[in-house]
Amino acid sequence: MLGSLTAGLMQASIHQSLDGKGGRAGWRWMFIIDGCATASIAFFALYMVPGTPYKCCSLFLTDDEIRLARLRLKKANIKPPTKEPPPFFEKKIWLNVLKSWRIYVLGILDYLFWNTNNHGFSNFALWLKSLNRFDTPKLNRLTSIPPALGIIWILSVCGSADILKSRSFAIFWAEIFVFLGCIILVVWDVPETALWYAFYTNFFGISISSVVYGWLNDIMRYDPQERSIVLCAVNIFANQSTTWAPPLVYQTVDAPKYHKGYIYSSVHSASLLVWTWVTLFFYKRQEKKDAKTNGIILYNSKTGEISIEAREYLNKKAENEVETVKDGTKIEIESL
Repeated sequence: MLGSLTAGLMQASIHQSLDGKGGRAGWRWMFIIDGCATASIAFFALYMVPGTPYKCCSLFLTDDEIRLARLRLKKANIKPPTKEPPPFFEKKIWLNVLKSWRIYVLGILDYLFWNTNNHGFSNFALWLKSLNRFDTPKLNRLTSIPPALGIIWILSVCGSADILKSRSFAIFWAEIFVFLGCIILVVWDVPETALWYAFYTNFFGISISSVVYGWLNDIMRYDPQERSIVLCAVNIFANQSTTWAPPLVYQTVDAPKYHKGYIYSSVHSASLLVWTWVTLFFYKRQEKKDAKTNGIILYNSKTGEISIEAREYLNKKAENEVETVKDGTKIEIESL
């Protein structure tokens, strides 16, 4: 998001100050400077990216901080990678993956997330250009506004997910803005201020990225091998769709209205609103199953009520336990 923000400002400055210098057009200077910046970032990334807690190579993290990161993973029941992981194409692993709900439900969730975004076709810039009000530097500066707002959207969405402890709700409320913006753009013949609003809020679509992928990793935290397979599969499925489907509906001849494209994004946005709760249903069901497997009893903290199933489990456990008193007599623990 920060890259998109600075790109517009840099493009405006480069075009204004270097256009025609050295016999090169401003857009050619943009590619030269962009290449230099990219190479520099790649060099620094070799030393700045620390890796994972179990395979960490960092110049700035201390040993205590690395151990703390590993401890947090342990407390969250996230298994560390094994020294000798099973082969990627092991039959047992793939059978477990294919029999699980995760690869299918999360695959659809990721697919919908990637196909709700409508800002990847320079639609805002093309609309501004169609107004015939702005020169090139001014237009480039205006295109920096949506990603600048996108930083605020990211902080709002991720912050609400942490404060409310609900990733599903954070995705849901953010996607409402995406859906409303798409509907406005579908109608198109609305006051100009409404179009500005729609374009300014379309970065809500990408703002949920951290929440979506954080949720995916949390759902599959118990099995690193399954997590790697499912994440790889759902990303391939989602991203391959963006290579052919959106270009069919966001065609150049339709710019800047993109009527078919905005309908496409609206349908996927509405579907994501529904599918978020479908994912939550399967997630909660799996969490209850995992809790039972680990001997954790779930109950309503507001009322203190324990489910019949949990009560039966506790009674059965109590019947199997005995308490030995000093004289050696065994007394059964009273059932709940």
